[in-house]
Amino acid sequence: LTQGLLRFQKKKFFSGFKLGGHRGSPLEAPENSVESFKKAKEAGCEVVEFDIHLSADGVPVLIHDDTTKRTSKENVTIAEATFDEIKHISLNEVKLVDFSYTV
Repeated sequence: LTQGLLRFQKKKFFSGFKLGGHRGSPLEAPENSVESFKKAKEAGCEVVEFDIHLSADGVPVLIHDDTTKRTSKENVTIAEATFDEIKHISLNEVKLVDFSYTV
């Protein structure tokens, strides 16, 4: 009975979930980019989690951090820059992690 109950609870608990992309598909395209969202959809994701910060002039910007330091070659604080200043910043290329080694 206990095993049957555990199987039932596990099945019920995991039903109804949707596959989602965290910031899109950041291993294939820069995170929080339209290209990353497209890659997530191509991989079968039904939802995409993304982050938004507001620029100094109140325009929503898709970015996880409050600065562009980690995701571009420039270091701009989103809340202190206008959208006109931000829109020209290029995202870094994707850096793939090598998982082929063993510890």
